[in-house]
Parts: sequence; C-alpha cells; structure tokens
Amino acid sequence: MAKFGVLLFIVVALVYKNKHKLEKVFKFVTTCTLVSIIWLLYAVLAAYVAKLPSMLVMHPVRGTDLWYCIAGTALVSICGIGIEENRSGQRRYIYVAAFAVSIIILHPMVESYIIYVIGFFLIAAFVKPVRYFIFGLENYKNLSLIITVLVLLIGVTNFGKELAKSGNIKDTLIGRPPYVYEQLADWARLKTSKDAVFLNPPNWGNWTHFRALAKRSVFVNWNDAAAMLWDRPFVEVWAERLNALGLDITEDGLNHLKARRKLRDLYNELEDEDVKKLQLRYGINYWVVPIKKSSKFAIAFQNQSYKVLDLNQ
Repeated sequence: MAKFGVLLFIVVALVYKNKHKLEKVFKFVTTCTLVSIIWLLYAVLAAYVAKLPSMLVMHPVRGTDLWYCIAGTALVSICGIGIEENRSGQRRYIYVAAFAVSIIILHPMVESYIIYVIGFFLIAAFVKPVRYFIFGLENYKNLSLIITVLVLLIGVTNFGKELAKSGNIKDTLIGRPPYVYEQLADWARLKTSKDAVFLNPPNWGNWTHFRALAKRSVFVNWNDAAAMLWDRPFVEVWAERLNALGLDITEDGLNHLKARRKLRDLYNELEDEDVKKLQLRYGINYWVVPIKKSSKFAIAFQNQSYKVLDLNQ
C-alpha cells in the first residue's frame, strides 16, 4: 500500500506539472486515481472496519489495474515530449534513458532480449544517422522507428517461444496451458478414480489449471488461499497443508515472493519417505514429479516433462 501510494504521488505530480501539454492524459490519470483510491478505501473498510472478508471477493485491488495502464501511458508521453523538446544536452539523454528503461522493465534483459538491447546500442554507436539522432542532430521520428522495431522483435520472440511450447498457432494466439500439462491432466481424468488425490507442484502457474482440467483433487495449491474469502476457517486447513510441506506462513520476514520460492524448493526436495508420510496422513494417491526425479514408487504415467508416481503400489 505504501509503495503504491508513493508511486501514485510521483505519477500525479509529474502529470500535473505537464498538464498543459497532456490535457486529456491528465484528465484520465486524475479520474483513474480517484477510482483507485475509492477501491482501496473499500478494501480497507472491508478488512479492518466491517471485518467481512467476503467483501473482498470483489477483488478491489483490481481497481488499480487501469490506473497502472494510464499511468504508464502518461509517463511514456512525458518522456516523448521531453525528447522532442530537448534537441541536445544532458536532459535529452535522461529522457531517452527513461524511455528505454520502460521497455527493459516490461521485458527483462534475459535470454534473447539481451541480443536486441545490445544490437540497439551497437546500431546507435556505429550507424551514422542513428548516432547523430542520439546526440540530437537528427529528426526525433527516427527514434520512434528504432523503438518500434525493437518492440516488434521482442513481440516476435515472445510469439516464437509460445509457438514452440504449444506446437500450433491457434493455441499460441488463444493462450492455454502447455501440452504436457493438458496431457497429464487428460490422463488423470480418464485413467484414475474420481476420488483420487494428487500431490503436484503447489505454486501457481500452469499447475493452477490441473484441478479444473483433470477434475481431480489436489493436496494443496498456493492459489487455494483465495477460498478464505468465502470460508474464513479454510485458511487453517490451507496453512496446515503448506506446513506439512515445510512452509510456515507465519515465519518472520516471509513475504509473497519468498514464500513461493521457498515452497517451490521444498517441493523439489521431497523424498519418498516424506511423501509416504503425507500419503498416510492425508490419503494422497499420486505424486507428480519432474521426469528426472528419482523415486522407488511405480510410474503410472509419464510424458516428456513429468511423471506421475503411484503411491499405492
């Protein structure tokens, strides 16, 4: 809440300072800011005044999503105006750097992205027209072309990665869990009893869809915590099962990201003896592990990425 408040103040202050240049954007930012504040106040009232978690089913935090979009548009617009108005000098470099950083934040410099970023700076360094522009000696429209090409290359890379995962254009465009997850879920739905319980990776992501696709129960999933909005006592059941995996959500200094990382590591470190204890206590039937995980349990199913171990054999 505090971080969002600071960010909100900075964005509003910057937009207000440039309101004569960004009249429409200023109106949008002002409106979205008021709406976001109202939703956040609703969340505070629901949680701390009315003390009715069921009111949070409306997910008031989603009220800030549009604000982030409008705020991002406003900040990019301010950078663009700064680049146009400062044809040379240090201020121009600052605006260009700020504009570039916005792309890096959205698309971290990992894997193939670094190639495009490095390529961009190599072009800026060795191609005379681009170099002239960077130093304020060319028309600013050239930068728009360069950034457009960079974003296009990033988009093509993302599309290529998703296409490699799904194997066909339709699934890539629509968006669905990778085939290995659907294949495993289909097997579970068709080949196991309806009351079977699966122990699978508890972090969200593609495994979040397993319960719905397989129509089978899972031991625990991080997203299950949302059920406390409907049934407050359920948080005790959820926390108990996470604790059975070794994660104590009451641990000091444990935030959302740290908890998820620790939960992932704890699951990967499970051994046959640990899972056997869980099976005896909770009635788990199957354990899903990476294909390279060694275990003495019998393999009931496997594909190129995962295998399902039968805990009853």
